[in-house]
Amino acid sequence: MLKPMIAVTAVLAIAGSSIVYAQQRSGEPGGSARSDEGAPRSEQHYQPSADDIKAFTDARIAALRAGLQLTLDQEKNWPPFEQALRDLVKLHQQRGA
Repeated sequence: MLKPMIAVTAVLAIAGSSIVYAQQRSGEPGGSARSDEGAPRSEQHYQPSADDIKAFTDARIAALRAGLQLTLDQEKNWPPFEQALRDLVKLHQQRGA
């Protein structure tokens, strides 16, 4: 009795989730995920500002430094390494623009 009940529940969950997914994908009255021209509509993605990128970079570098638990000898080499990381981020931004 327990196995058939589990099987029915699993089938209903799979069927229900596929119906919900189909409704979320369409988003339009006709059920189509296409724009007026017939081409697939483009999704809007978050574009961080320059201030956001700087804040994320600072946070990542601080987390990396804290996670590494540098010794005194290693601390001496940290500033050039940090500058190299910042230069890489700038290069990545320039290529993306």
